[in-house]
Amino acid sequence: MGAAQPTASAAILPASRPGASTHTASASSSASVAPTRPLAVICHDQRNVVSGMIQSLREGGCMVSSEQGLDALPLFRKGAQISVNLLDEAMDRAENVQATVASVRKHSDPERWCYDLDWSQRPVIIGPN
Repeated sequence: MGAAQPTASAAILPASRPGASTHTASASSSASVAPTRPLAVICHDQRNVVSGMIQSLREGGCMVSSEQGLDALPLFRKGAQISVNLLDEAMDRAENVQATVASVRKHSDPERWCYDLDWSQRPVIIGPN
C-alpha cells in the first residue's frame, strides 16, 4: 500500500484588524528561509500535542522547533500524518493544514526536538515567497 499524500484544508479565521490582507500561495525556491514574522504552531495527532515555532520555510514544507525538551523521546516519528495549526499573532489569524513528518532532529541550543514537515499546499497565512 502506498503512502498517503498530505492534503491541506484551510480554516482561516478572519483578521480582526481593518485592512488586514490575505495572501495567495506561490511557487518558492528549494532553499530554506526564515519566516518574515514569528509563526507559532501546534502540531497534533489523535494522541500527542507539540507546540513550537516555525524556524524556516522551504518549498513544500517547514522546520518546526518544538518546545519539547530532549529529556523525552520525540512525540512524532518520521512518516506521521499530523494536523498543524499555524498562528500569526501579529495579524490575528490562524490556519489549519495537514502535514507529514519528513524527519526528526535534535537541536542542541537550546536542547529541543525539531520536526521537518511536508505539506502539499503552502498555507495562505504564510504569504507569498
